[in-house]
Amino acid sequence: MEQYQYIIINDVKYIIIPDATKYKFYKEKNNKLETLTEEEYEKINSIYNPEYNDIWYSQTLEKITFENESLNQIPILNALERLENLIPEKYRERFYQKLKTLKIIPITETSNKDEADALSAYRPSTNTIVFNYKNIYDKLKKNNPNITSKEITAYSLQTLIHEIVHMASSEYTEKPKSSYVGFNKYPCEKLSDNNIALTEGMTEMLANYIYPLSFVDYKTIAYGHEVRLVQQLSLIAGNDCLIDVFFGNKNLSEIENRLLDIAKGTVIEPHSDKKRVSTMFMMIESNYNAINNKKAEEIEFPNIKHLNHKHNTLFLIQNTLFLYLTAKCEKLYKNKDINAINELLTAYEKVLITPEMEKLILNGVNIENEYLDQNVQDFELLKERYLGKNISR
Repeated sequence: MEQYQYIIINDVKYIIIPDATKYKFYKEKNNKLETLTEEEYEKINSIYNPEYNDIWYSQTLEKITFENESLNQIPILNALERLENLIPEKYRERFYQKLKTLKIIPITETSNKDEADALSAYRPSTNTIVFNYKNIYDKLKKNNPNITSKEITAYSLQTLIHEIVHMASSEYTEKPKSSYVGFNKYPCEKLSDNNIALTEGMTEMLANYIYPLSFVDYKTIAYGHEVRLVQQLSLIAGNDCLIDVFFGNKNLSEIENRLLDIAKGTVIEPHSDKKRVSTMFMMIESNYNAINNKKAEEIEFPNIKHLNHKHNTLFLIQNTLFLYLTAKCEKLYKNKDINAINELLTAYEKVLITPEMEKLILNGVNIENEYLDQNVQDFELLKERYLGKNISR
């Protein structure tokens, strides 16, 4: 069968068939070609250039991966298409251009101390991913001696996708030398530019969505705290807001403003301000540093004792997020949208960091539960307030 050019948009495959005087568009459904609706035709026609017989959306992912020697032997096309659909259209061209020149370098040793124990790393200045298969193998075998070769391969592919998400959310400038990756800027001009924790949490959350692994447990998932904190933030502020800020390399002020807007007109408005939200973001970074045994930034937080006690810090982060969750529930309740509250709290309960979840994330390390227990009690009270006592888990 003759191969025709096509493009995939939102999981729909559109076929372009030229003839002697014009070209025709179809969509593929159940291995059959269907005529487009008028709206679909206008959409495809607007991005098709008949003079060059090419798609305006740069090049198709299939062509890019085929021509890139670092990608053409890796079964990654379907994952890249899912990533493409996540990226807002205004940022996709940068994604295509970076993907064209991306280089993946396997390593077993490195002189870079920051990368010595890493599974992989993305270098924005050279648009390069370094990939340490030995470290991946050793980590997985240590956590699960019975893990199969197939599972190790799948985990390695998801690790690569994690770095490609970093690539897709990055921007590097030569003069002055600086790089943006997700929510983070380096070098930092101000403390609020330093958002490695949120960036890694968002990146890992997207990698798990793009290429989910059924066999991964709490012992092997990367950035356990950060993923769940980003998931909580996403449920409150909206995934659309986080996605736009993340891929657009915007600062966190847009997310701050979204939270402040949620608080307006609710019982928590008197307790809501920019300082509280920005302090929470800095605590997320501090918690990340503490968990990873790095020196936390010396930041003065009024009325907060034992900042560098990681479990107390985690409690305070979740406590702040909980305020804005309360505000969102209050607004939904005023609109009598009980189903939306139920869906929100059901999803939120799954990502709340409880003492039990914390122990699993930290590979069984004994912890003091009193702080996180309070988070759980507050959440149960919120459920009872808006949904009543008879709520099924």
